[in-house]
Amino acid sequence: MKNKTFFAVIVVLFFISCGDKIAQDSANDDDTETIRVDEDSEQSDVDKNRPDIDAPLVDSDSLLVDEMQDQDEDNAEVPDTPAVMRFPFLVGADVRPLITLTGVPIAGYGGVDRRKTFPSKEGYSNQFRPGTGYHDAIRVKSIVVQMKDEPSQKLAFVSIDTIGITNSIINTVVFNLKENGLQRENMVFSAIHTHSGPGALTEKKFWQFAAVDDFSQEVYDHVIANIVASIKAADTAKVPAKYGVDTGTETGVSRNRRDTNVPINQEFALFKFETIDDKPLALIYNFAQHATTLGMSNLEFTADNVGYTERSLEAKLPGVVAMFISGAAGDVGPREDTTVGFASAEIVGEKLSSSIADIWKTTKTEDTISFHAETIYKELPQLAINYSACDDTLAMILKANPLPLDSTFAETIGEFMAIKINDTAILTVPGEPTSTIGFLVQEKMRIRGFNQIFLFTLANGYVGYIVTPEEYDDGGYESCATLHGRETGVFMESTMMDVGRLIEP
Repeated sequence: MKNKTFFAVIVVLFFISCGDKIAQDSANDDDTETIRVDEDSEQSDVDKNRPDIDAPLVDSDSLLVDEMQDQDEDNAEVPDTPAVMRFPFLVGADVRPLITLTGVPIAGYGGVDRRKTFPSKEGYSNQFRPGTGYHDAIRVKSIVVQMKDEPSQKLAFVSIDTIGITNSIINTVVFNLKENGLQRENMVFSAIHTHSGPGALTEKKFWQFAAVDDFSQEVYDHVIANIVASIKAADTAKVPAKYGVDTGTETGVSRNRRDTNVPINQEFALFKFETIDDKPLALIYNFAQHATTLGMSNLEFTADNVGYTERSLEAKLPGVVAMFISGAAGDVGPREDTTVGFASAEIVGEKLSSSIADIWKTTKTEDTISFHAETIYKELPQLAINYSACDDTLAMILKANPLPLDSTFAETIGEFMAIKINDTAILTVPGEPTSTIGFLVQEKMRIRGFNQIFLFTLANGYVGYIVTPEEYDDGGYESCATLHGRETGVFMESTMMDVGRLIEP
């Protein structure tokens, strides 16, 4: 979906053409039996604006405003944090196929190579072409951490091989995990952001039209079942473990695709989990990487360069489940000399996995751990598209006035987490911040006293791109796909720091 003119044109056509379809979909929803928890209706409790996943969520703007105020009062003062003790812990991990269905639309790019000339029902696809097959497995990976003597104290990480992850998917998965003692506030859900993954998984109309196709209940249920099964399997497989964290650099696989003069973060973080007898168990690597080595002409499902990295790590470290969670990669792309086909994706995967495996060897681990997580939910700035950033001609036609959207088109509430594992801080953000924003947040957290601070992006929802006001004004694809206005980056940076202040160094 990198052709800015085409993207802008289809957005305008979308607003002209989809009104009747939305009304029809709304009418059909009343007759559909579903286990899905509605992502559009985001009721919150009075504590921290927590979505209630025990029942279908209620959409109430007035309630939302009241509870946002309650949350602000609750978070106005951070209580003193007592000395943190570390305790023995357990870890379980699982990896399995996320989807095996045929006839599913391939999602990620919105260009003509992926889009049908005219919408037509074909398998589960309508607007976009179905995938022609699975070049490599589309997977779900799960890691569950639990204090050994405290079954209720858990922390889970889940990654799926899709373009993004929605509030609806998260809420429905959590709804089905009650018996496992897992709640949304102690879980990180992320997507690897492959642009050649399965579509038909969201009811948000903008993303349906832009890149992922119409919602399919059957595809959705299939994916939900596999995510739930993976998390439950990881929870069941827990064994006494050791943990360590370290960093390394890899300068040969990525570049700033927006401005080569702007630095990108080429440091990766390795979160290492091994058994008590030093056998590989699981790892999370956090790196600013875009899974776009394969272009829009590719019609085979693939986890792209991320999949190659994960599978290569699993081959190098037998027994390990390797999980990627992206860093601030909004303006990051594969290097220009590694952007043609599956062979290039494999080059990226092999190079990065070798660097990570080398760091694994030297990363020290301990058999005790402490962790603490805080979550806040914030109403996002008004939905709007900066059409002037998409195309100069449209800017003139539309007089550079972004058209407003509503919650049926894209997310209107964002979830933000702060996690402290031993002395390491993690902040999550539900979108794609640029490198500049990532560096800014990390520096502010270091000033607060954290030596190790990492951003988990594309996590716990998806709101689009996140750029600075200056980047927004400069235009370009990333600005065009920033759906919450010029101050999106300022808002996101401020909110990440709000939740970051809830954990202490």
